[in-house]
Amino acid sequence: MFVILFLVHISIWRLLTVKREMLVLFILFLALPSVVFSTTLLFKMYSISYVIAVGLLYYSISVIYLQTYPAIKRNIPSFEILFLLSQHRQEGLKESDIVKDLVKKDNLFSQKLDELKNEHLIIQRSDGLSLTIYGKILAHIFLLYRRILGQKRGLG
Repeated sequence: MFVILFLVHISIWRLLTVKREMLVLFILFLALPSVVFSTTLLFKMYSISYVIAVGLLYYSISVIYLQTYPAIKRNIPSFEILFLLSQHRQEGLKESDIVKDLVKKDNLFSQKLDELKNEHLIIQRSDGLSLTIYGKILAHIFLLYRRILGQKRGLG
């Protein structure tokens, strides 16, 4: 099921301009499969233990994909550096030239702010940016996740 939904995801992204990507991904990879698993249980197509096992495997893969998607879709600075160095294989580059090129190319933070606004996780107010209710929920989830991993706020 994950492969099929992944192909649907790729097709949607190529055919349409999706403004609220994370919402669509949530519906596609979490909500829609929940309907499928519930229907499977309701009509007793498979045993409960089988559906639970398949569901756990499916949701594990999907949640990992949803967690990594934002990082994968953006230009990752490490990959940008490697790509830049591969373009200048013969002569090499100074560290200062790499930094200048990365800063000149795009502003990572302004892109991320735009994305957070599009996803309705932050909102522009007269006194600055604030979290929406969805942003607060997501922030609390990630803070809890970091605590479980034993990482302090702002580190790691």
